[in-house]
Amino acid sequence: MKPDTKNFSDYLFLISLLFVMIVFLPVIYLGFINFDDIDLINRIHQNFDNIEWYNLFFRSSSTEYYRPLLEILCYLDYAMWGLSVTAWHLTNYILHISNACLVYLIAQNWFHPKKDHKIWASFAMLFFALNPLTCESVAWISGRSDLAGTFFSFLAVFIYYTKTGIRYGIVPLVILAGLLCKENALAVIPLIILLEAIQNYRNKLNWKDAIKGCLVWGLVVSIPLLVYLFLRTNGFEHYFFTYDEVVTPLVGKTAPVVEKSFIYDFLYLFPVIAFYLKKLAIPFPLNFAIMKINTMLYSFLFIMISGINFICLIKKKWTLPVFTLLLVVSFSPALMIALGNIAWAPMAERYLYLSLSIMGIGLAVLFKHLYEQKYISTKNLFIICALVTAVITIPTFFRLFAFNDSKTIWTATLKVNPENSMVLCKYGQAVKGNERKLAFQRAISNPEPFKWRAKAFLVLGQYEMAAGNYPEGLKYIDEALKIEGNYKNYLDAASILSNGNSQDQLMHQHQVERAIYYYKQAYAMKKTVFVLYKIGSSLNHLGETKKAKNFFLELIENYPTSKYAAYAKKHLSK
Repeated sequence: MKPDTKNFSDYLFLISLLFVMIVFLPVIYLGFINFDDIDLINRIHQNFDNIEWYNLFFRSSSTEYYRPLLEILCYLDYAMWGLSVTAWHLTNYILHISNACLVYLIAQNWFHPKKDHKIWASFAMLFFALNPLTCESVAWISGRSDLAGTFFSFLAVFIYYTKTGIRYGIVPLVILAGLLCKENALAVIPLIILLEAIQNYRNKLNWKDAIKGCLVWGLVVSIPLLVYLFLRTNGFEHYFFTYDEVVTPLVGKTAPVVEKSFIYDFLYLFPVIAFYLKKLAIPFPLNFAIMKINTMLYSFLFIMISGINFICLIKKKWTLPVFTLLLVVSFSPALMIALGNIAWAPMAERYLYLSLSIMGIGLAVLFKHLYEQKYISTKNLFIICALVTAVITIPTFFRLFAFNDSKTIWTATLKVNPENSMVLCKYGQAVKGNERKLAFQRAISNPEPFKWRAKAFLVLGQYEMAAGNYPEGLKYIDEALKIEGNYKNYLDAASILSNGNSQDQLMHQHQVERAIYYYKQAYAMKKTVFVLYKIGSSLNHLGETKKAKNFFLELIENYPTSKYAAYAKKHLSK
């Protein structure tokens, strides 16, 4: 059987795809973990009958996260399956398999019309889909943003390769869809321009036509970018208006704030690039919460990588410099995260999901070169590819099972990030008893990051409330709200107080009154039917029926079809 026969190449693709599907099959049977976007799922569950579709896309102000299409995908999941965790994981599974197929199709275009292009495309798909760096995105429901943003990015590249006139209209729409799922789709904009330049070089176009082609595609892909920025910034308000900076008060002793200069950021960029290139080539050791790197080591690695690429350019060996450039561009959104205070983890493996496709194609190109230069035989080629596949598949398979257990995940993560407040909080949520309390106490001793320090205070407040230490619990809660008094924290604080079981009637009344105050603060920030109902029911619990009636009537008027309207009517009928 020869590897260049049509039947063999088709069989290889089907066998490879089936293998990927089997390896990731455990994903479907995973449960919810404490890193899944439970807040989003709860919001959908509570407000499903009153979805404000317009406000998903057009918000009153610019926000940190703007992913309306991703939310719509989650709404569709809920509409079809409710809270079935298996179905939510199945969507992730299908997206990953779809991405694997798109990588295969894109790789075919890259290798075409070379001999055996389907075989090399199958290898590229395997190297992408089975990489252990994909586990977080596939196994976590919160990782759907990576999968969806990358899906539309891959689809845009595939349509670009179709060479039909209609692609000039469809590609911008698909790119916009990707941007509305996650910011990682930003990378596909420069990638398509680079692919156009590579295609023009391969087709030996004269330099005028080559530049013209790149300019045309630069204009085409800039359209979805402008639309996205307009929507995300609420009509470019971020650029046309300035606001007074709000200083967040901190509690207790804090570390001094060190201002980073532009030069510092510029120099730090190089070791981060080298770190991500190394992670793509050698993904081990696996750690999804990467807080810092050895800047000296990776600066040296960056110099080495740059030197090798420079030598290749001098010798007119374009393959390595081209793939290095494509890889850096593909994870360029992750570089912005590493340099800015955007995400809780400045560097993370899941940010490389899209880049793994280029790495997979690059490995296939390497093996193709070795095979064509007769450095390896046909038999050895398949043996080496099988070994590489096994090396990445085994940790992937076992890592998927580990992601079913929050305690296992965060115990391992805490070992490499022992002082991070977010990791301590997540570990605390995953364990029980005194160990849980100690984790949150350690979290509040570290002032960074503020968001998770506030969550730790809230949990400690809940502990004190449950133990009957009402003043101490209220102190913790107030400290949390001083650090970050947002909608979610006010809602959590109100929930802690309203669920208190004090035997002292006067104390219990004070807890409910305080809870109502927190609910009202939350409602002032975000008008949701759930909070409106909780205000009314809490007032009703205190015997203030007239005040409760006003809130119930407002709820029924504004959200007549919601389940909470039915609850409110029951209260009014009593």
